[in-house]
Amino acid sequence: MVHRSGSVDDALCGNDAVRAVLYTFAGKGWQMTGKGAPGSWMVAEGEAARQLIPISKVAVVDTAPKSHHGGVLVPRTSEHWELHKQAIEDLYLRQNKRLQDVMDIMAEEYQFRATSRMYKRQFAKWKWTKYNIQSSSGAPPTGQAFRGAFDKSCKRLRASKRSPSPRSDGADMKFIAPNTSAINRRPGTDSPSLTRYSPEPDDLTSLRCGLMLTVREYLKASHNGSQAVPTKAKEFTIGCDSWHLVGLLDLALDKLRGEQCDVGGRLLRHIFRDIGKSLNGICLQTSFGLCLQMPDYILRHGRLDILMIYLTYLTDLCRLRLPNHPLTLIVGMLKDLGNAFPACLPLCLGTLSQVWVDDLGVLRGPIDIHVLSARYQVQVAKENSDSGGADVTAASHLISDFGLLLREATDAADPTVLFLEDQILHLQWRFDAYEEDFVPRSRNAITNLLHKHDALPFARWPQQDLLVYQRCHLRLMEFLYRTGRLDEAHVVATRAIEATDDSMRLRWSGYLEQLLRWMDRHADADEVGRRWGELPLLGELEREDRDELSGIPALS
Repeated sequence: MVHRSGSVDDALCGNDAVRAVLYTFAGKGWQMTGKGAPGSWMVAEGEAARQLIPISKVAVVDTAPKSHHGGVLVPRTSEHWELHKQAIEDLYLRQNKRLQDVMDIMAEEYQFRATSRMYKRQFAKWKWTKYNIQSSSGAPPTGQAFRGAFDKSCKRLRASKRSPSPRSDGADMKFIAPNTSAINRRPGTDSPSLTRYSPEPDDLTSLRCGLMLTVREYLKASHNGSQAVPTKAKEFTIGCDSWHLVGLLDLALDKLRGEQCDVGGRLLRHIFRDIGKSLNGICLQTSFGLCLQMPDYILRHGRLDILMIYLTYLTDLCRLRLPNHPLTLIVGMLKDLGNAFPACLPLCLGTLSQVWVDDLGVLRGPIDIHVLSARYQVQVAKENSDSGGADVTAASHLISDFGLLLREATDAADPTVLFLEDQILHLQWRFDAYEEDFVPRSRNAITNLLHKHDALPFARWPQQDLLVYQRCHLRLMEFLYRTGRLDEAHVVATRAIEATDDSMRLRWSGYLEQLLRWMDRHADADEVGRRWGELPLLGELEREDRDELSGIPALS
């Protein structure tokens, strides 16, 4: 029986053998043309099931996948791959050819076209992985050398040792696993290096998609109030060959250390720009420690473009809001970067301002003392920099938020209250818009400290409380002097010095020396010298310290 137009699909769908033969002949150049075209052919059942019978006027429906180029086969199902599995295995595993060479040979000799991403996805399904370097005998790797891409060992993050890349461009990334007992190797020979695919664009796209799924699950758990990292995030692995972000960051750091800045910079661009926004919770804290070391190598070579990518990555790290997110550590590190490399200070401050000042709603939520502390440090850094300048609007928001937390705290002896009061005092001292409320707040903070320790000698105070007390006194003293209240400033300064133990006096003397120089430029020298010469600290300094201070015009 011959199936004519419209019935060939039914015959093919019910006969796997016919479908296989059909695809095989189509791959070798047989063309299935339209209705009535010369050279068209039909399919017969029964004894002729494996024959292709040419006819002239029978319409045949083309069910084999083809591209625009005649008989070229583009795989759509697993059956298409199974037809050419032996050829691919021979080229890729036994002859140890590169993937690009395998793709070219399959396209030219077998008319089998697929992208590198399709090949790698199929390799993962077949659980293929190989060594890029054959053994000394030249025999192809066999047995346990073909390890599964998604076995248990790939589902946990582990430290990796690095080996030099055999390729000149450094794009071939290879690691030596710490546990190589399962790998067959001859005594006295080096362990073979596990190969990892080069970071091609298709790979990065697939990694990005997988990471986004993990992040969405993590954020969903965060919104539901769950503090634990989801199970899928714990078991998540990157790529079919057990890539993980820590390994890539470690490799980039190694390239920068080895003065291969171009390779390291390219890796950083791939990591931070393409998948940096999609980190899962496990990689987050581990990779953060590695990233803290990178700016030194980046800035040493003046790669500010890479630094910008790095700062963007830190921004995304904070936006994920881990239970113990390192906000304060990041701010302090970036401030140190700005001080060490003045050319990068505007860049660092701009990034910090965007995260913790301009995008307040992103990280704010319920007011968090850690977030406010980080934004407070940003504000201080901007004020102290020549390019940043004072931002009164941001300071007003900070004072409002600190004040809200302060009103929620009822225990005057709570160290959080003292911390908040200290921040508010500093901000109010900086901006004239809040001067009227500054003196009462500062005196309340001092009163709370005295009430907390209840006439306990200053020498027995905790160091943190003593520093807060001294800062409150000094800021209040400077504020009173700026507003012309010299008598009150003298009383406040005397009390601050009385709260200073012997180990702190020289440090305070240096601070007072700077303060005296500042006062001498803005007031009558005789009046300043008379008032500040009465301070008990100046009478108790060592002789060399008094000689040094005697050179100050205000004391001469």
